[in-house]
Amino acid sequence: MVLINNFSKYNIISAGGGKLVRSSNPTTAFSNDNKTYLVLFTNQIKIYNLLNKICIKTISFEDNKKLSSIIDLKYDPVHTNIIWLFYSNGEILIFNINSQSEVKRLKVEGVKFLKVLKINSSYEIIAITQGQKPNIKCAAKLTLTSNLSSSELNGDFIEFYKAFKYQNKNLTQVSNVSFFSVSPNKNSIAFLIATNNNILVKIYTIDKNQQNQFSIVFNSSLTSIALSNNRVLALGSKTGVINLFYSSNKSRALRWHVDKVNALSFSSDNNYLLSGGLEKVLVFWQLNSDKKQFLPRLSGPILDISNSTSYFNLTLQLNGVNDLQYLVLNAIDFTSRISINTIRPEISNYELYYKDLKKLKAKSKDFQNNGKVNGNKHSLKDLVKVKHDFTCSFEINNNSNYMYIPNGSQVQAFNLNKNEQVFTQNLINAIQSAGKVRSEKDVEEAKVHLVSFTNDGSWMCTFDSFKYSSPKNKLLIGDEIFTLKFWIFNKVLNSWELTTKIMNPHGPNNYVYQILAAPSSYCKGVSFLTVDNIGGLKVWKPNVVKENYSINNSNVLQNHIWSLSKFFMGNPKLKTNAISAVWSKDASTIFLSLENKISIINFHELNNINRSSVIELLPLICETRIRSLKLTNNDNNLIILSKNKLINFNLLNFKIKWQFKLNNLVSIHSKNLIDVSQNDNIIALAVNYIDPQTYKYNAKIFMIDCQTTSKNFISVKKVENYICSLKWVPNTNDFIFFDFEYNILRLTSDNNTKDKIADAKMETSFRSLLKSAVDQKSSVVKAQSSLREEDPPSADVEDVFWYGKNINSHTFDAVIKEDFEFDDFPLESLFDRAMRCL
Repeated sequence: MVLINNFSKYNIISAGGGKLVRSSNPTTAFSNDNKTYLVLFTNQIKIYNLLNKICIKTISFEDNKKLSSIIDLKYDPVHTNIIWLFYSNGEILIFNINSQSEVKRLKVEGVKFLKVLKINSSYEIIAITQGQKPNIKCAAKLTLTSNLSSSELNGDFIEFYKAFKYQNKNLTQVSNVSFFSVSPNKNSIAFLIATNNNILVKIYTIDKNQQNQFSIVFNSSLTSIALSNNRVLALGSKTGVINLFYSSNKSRALRWHVDKVNALSFSSDNNYLLSGGLEKVLVFWQLNSDKKQFLPRLSGPILDISNSTSYFNLTLQLNGVNDLQYLVLNAIDFTSRISINTIRPEISNYELYYKDLKKLKAKSKDFQNNGKVNGNKHSLKDLVKVKHDFTCSFEINNNSNYMYIPNGSQVQAFNLNKNEQVFTQNLINAIQSAGKVRSEKDVEEAKVHLVSFTNDGSWMCTFDSFKYSSPKNKLLIGDEIFTLKFWIFNKVLNSWELTTKIMNPHGPNNYVYQILAAPSSYCKGVSFLTVDNIGGLKVWKPNVVKENYSINNSNVLQNHIWSLSKFFMGNPKLKTNAISAVWSKDASTIFLSLENKISIINFHELNNINRSSVIELLPLICETRIRSLKLTNNDNNLIILSKNKLINFNLLNFKIKWQFKLNNLVSIHSKNLIDVSQNDNIIALAVNYIDPQTYKYNAKIFMIDCQTTSKNFISVKKVENYICSLKWVPNTNDFIFFDFEYNILRLTSDNNTKDKIADAKMETSFRSLLKSAVDQKSSVVKAQSSLREEDPPSADVEDVFWYGKNINSHTFDAVIKEDFEFDDFPLESLFDRAMRCL
């Protein structure tokens, strides 16, 4: 029986992330002065300063699940610290963003909000609502009144909102509506009623409370609509043609798009029309002439274009249907912009996630009714088994503590502390990063598969692939090229610079499955180990290019060339994806798993042709394929994750310390769901499953202590979603992970008090040692003055395992000064000074 130890628990706290909420219209709002910008995520609301282009406030809610049902949000017309949230079920939440508290919640009976046009200073809300039938749309006016006068408020405007009562009135109602659009000034609404090739257009003017209608002939499939302030109607089609219809029965066709037009919007002055679609290009049409301008190669197809008096807001679709990005453009010059998005992981089988849930729901009904699925008998265990993998990978840079998430040909750097994207960088010269047009649809996208960093975070190694599919290279069509790249970070340019590119690093058709950074004991940690799909290993090291060949540019760093240092040939007859490797801290041993076997490889003998002197097999301890190997921080324990077991193997006595049965819940990609804290040797393992009660994806995270001999979990945490990736956060006891909804969550221990006590004891001890050194300094100098300094030990040129400085009586002169005040100096700074001396 496995027990849960309650003496040391881990808690899950939100660390940000989340998806942008997608509804029928963008869930964003500009402030009345156009200085701030409100954006709704699935787990929070963020406020951005448009002048400084930074996030200035994050608002969290206790019940995040209800955020996804918000269809619109607005700033209060009078008080800038009040926002209004409108839910699809007719609920209204008035919220104070300063105190982050609820002010008033209203439920408008019989109303389903579709879009909120405006809230005026008299607190009249103009909105488009759903009628009793799905194809009936209404323009409604909701009047809010308070029974408190200004004299009764005594400056407390919050009480004014709390006393609100509403009165609802339908201004107009239109049946059989296919599309509707609102003019930029929010004063006119166009309703389209499609019948065969004819379209009946009804335009309702709010301030005049009048409705006009006319018919037009439109032969194409309608995909988008926009209405100008002077009542010009623009219709986008599936063929890419845009038709303009004027009140004088005149029409005009605009042609540039080669695919369907997803979005249209007029400028506030009626001079421009903006259009966008699948080409990932924003087109500016100057309506008084035939001129047009372009903002090309955006990061995704344009889904929607909305505007305020000063800005345009674009909604872009990224790698998934529900992965969005907002791009804000200045309405005057169309250049100043801010990009709003969240983490952008490339999740395996993304498009199957919602399909699987839909199928599961249908199957569960069959199973509950007659115990069968599609006429065949199935057990509940078969029904709730996870069929597909939805994991992905990311890495944490030890220096910056940024998350690096590969996506297509790009890598995204995400600041965990600020909960925002730092930058994205294109690592491959590919079409995907810039967007495709119709002629490029058959071109396969280049893809970054692996990212790894050296321990100091200064070097990055990436592995990517590219398939030739262009008709220009007919002889190469279908060939896949693998590339290993080495990058150094340029602080001046705030980007990674490519130093070396190696094509097919393990030979043609050999895929690199893992990149390991060297431990600090080997080459100061500036080295990488790559592992391929036949068990081959290669070690890569940098060499500084001679000064005569370096690039003479102040912004370009000193050039390095990475080259092969050591290698171990794999078995060409054995190609597998069940492969994992781990490198010991002393750099002497590499543990390599192939299928269900584990090999111990002597690192010093890697280049030796005699395989028997290089490799030794561990006893067979796994019956099923091994998914991942991990080492504890002292190299004493090897953690083995197989398809049905988690094993702690003691390398000192070659015996199994403990093992857990996992009932075949571990998939081939579970290597992304396990990690070991190198601070306290705690294992975190995430296991995804389908809840048999709700038939939804859930996960459990098991926390296990490697040091204990008892079969106890430290903690087990349930997460109501599919966990896609999990990592230990360097230099902490915490783990970071995110789920399918991109919620970033942190597993943190409750031993903060113990840690602070331990840190205080260490600091006291360190300070006492330094004071003792000050007292003894003069005597030590006199005693050692006659001694000659010894030469440092010689080092092997090829394999430098010793890196350091000979320590003598003068080593810490920069730290130990007689007039130095140790009590008031931070411990971290003292340590940094000592390390600089070394």
